Amino acid sequence: MKKIPCILKTDIQMLGSGEKLSLGENLIKTGKHLSFTADLDDIGNGRIIIAHGYMVTHGSWIEITGDTVSCFSYYYYAKPPLCPTLKEPAAHGLKIRDFLTVNIEAYSKSGGCFAQIMTSSGLFRLDLPGWCANEGEVMAMPEGVSLKNCRLNWFSEDFSKDIWIVGDSYLGFTSKQRWPYYLFRDGYKNALLMGFPGMNAERGIEEFKKWVEYQTPTFAVWCLGMNNLDPEDKANEGYVAATAEFLGICKKKGITPILSTTPNTPKRISRHKNAWVRSLGVRYIDFNRAVGADKILEWYPDMLSADLVHPDELGAKALYMQVLTDFPEIMHRF
Repeated sequence: MKKIPCILKTDIQMLGSGEKLSLGENLIKTGKHLSFTADLDDIGNGRIIIAHGYMVTHGSWIEITGDTVSCFSYYYYAKPPLCPTLKEPAAHGLKIRDFLTVNIEAYSKSGGCFAQIMTSSGLFRLDLPGWCANEGEVMAMPEGVSLKNCRLNWFSEDFSKDIWIVGDSYLGFTSKQRWPYYLFRDGYKNALLMGFPGMNAERGIEEFKKWVEYQTPTFAVWCLGMNNLDPEDKANEGYVAATAEFLGICKKKGITPILSTTPNTPKRISRHKNAWVRSLGVRYIDFNRAVGADKILEWYPDMLSADLVHPDELGAKALYMQVLTDFPEIMHRF
């Protein structure tokens, strides 16, 4: 029997200027659908913001005015952090009155990211290059205009997939310097990705716990640890506690867990975590071995990027091949 993805929904009769309709935070990266609908008299000089992470790092949103649609992403490390993702606002040619319906798809089966905007005067479709949106609230907010009969929905079609992967910045999938890029390139798309750059194991387990209350995968892959630094004499306690909780949830829910080692780098040593993972008798992906980092600090030549934390393109390919070796079930196509 095919699993039906969980759908988050909320509605409100009246939404005034500056008021927010929210579905809370989530860290899902793939297969996302966000929709919003409302009645209004006329947008006038107002604007309507629809976001997954408004003014939050790794968040993205669109802003709809009477004439244009703009798209933004926010990165704390960029200068400035607020980054327009379109060269200029796109003229939509619509008269926004009577009602407004917006659908945003991000990295779904349709491919890429785009928005569709419908009013009584027509439909406008816009590609959203640079949409990242995997941190912060899913929300809608009018400014300078009031809305009625509002409804906000969000879901990920990837919740129904057999594999869920929880990870940090190593889990990017749009860059050749991240191993999931090659997974999706080769057509192995039976996986949901969740997490954000800089995420530690404590934050990861909270996100995982939230979603297994709605739905469960066959396999859950735990790719965290880089942001839980080991002290000199033992594995990071927060990582150990969160990973143990992850294993307990998997056992209770009938999920097969797949752990992973964390590559040692000149800036971040994980040898105690890795020794602990290897001692558990649980399946794991040996990322540390893949890049030669069992030597404590050194990766194989040309595999480590200049920041001395993340893989370069060759390193990402090595990590990817280790995934296929240690977890061949991920190659199942459907």
